[in-house]
Formats: sequence, structure tokens, C-alpha cells
Amino acid sequence: MLIQAPGASRADSRLFGDRVETHSHGLLNARGQFDAANSALQKRVGEFLARKYPGHPWAISAEIEHGILKIAIQGFVQWPYVVKVSDLKADPGMHIIMRAAGEILERLKMPRTGFSMADWRGALHRLPMHLNRTKNPDKVIG
Repeated sequence: MLIQAPGASRADSRLFGDRVETHSHGLLNARGQFDAANSALQKRVGEFLARKYPGHPWAISAEIEHGILKIAIQGFVQWPYVVKVSDLKADPGMHIIMRAAGEILERLKMPRTGFSMADWRGALHRLPMHLNRTKNPDKVIG
């Protein structure tokens, strides 16, 4: 069976027959069965991080279907800290999340006490350009 992205050409269907299936949520999530679980986990982790490290713009992406949760700071999402969902299930106190968030802040040299735009911009400028291809430090808005 051919899996075809929305808006893609049907030309390849000649090679695989007429059965073309379009998935809007990915190959393993055809009807969005994981969407509710992913949203609930993202919300739970986001609320926890907002209490532990207030003010920081956390970017959380849950992919339960792949068994992972990604944690990053907005503007640095290309380097997420990946947590296995199986490890998180065994940690009801979310110590692994607190450690992950603390490591992210430490790597970026940002304070754990609260968000500061100056610290965030400083982190953008400290990253070498070959590691930060999507950012131009000369054109940082803020």
C-alpha cells in the first residue's frame, strides 16, 4: 500500500496499485489516536516546568508513539533533551524532567530562578554559527 502525503502526486500509485492512503498525523497515527495522550503529557510536563523553573519559554514535544518526550527552550528547539517515556513512567516525582530542564538551562548559561531576555539573547550569541544554522546573531530581534 502506498502512503501518500496530503497534496502529493498520485503518479506513484501506478506502481503500487490504486490503493492510496493519506495520513495527516503520520504513518503510525492515522486517526490521531496518540494526539490526546501526547497533549496530556505535554501539559503535565509543561505545568511542572512552569512551577520549577518559572518564566522560561519551554518547548515540549511528546511522541508517545515513539516512546520519547523532547524538552527544549524556545529558540533552541533544534537541541532538545530527549527523555524516554518508559523512564518517565518509573519516575512519578518527575525528577528526570527537573534534571533535564536544569541541564538545558546550564548548557545555555541561563539562570534557573527566572527568565531574562538578556540571558536568552546572550545564549543565542554564544552559540557557534555552525551549531546554530537557523539563527543569525546580527539579526536577533529583541
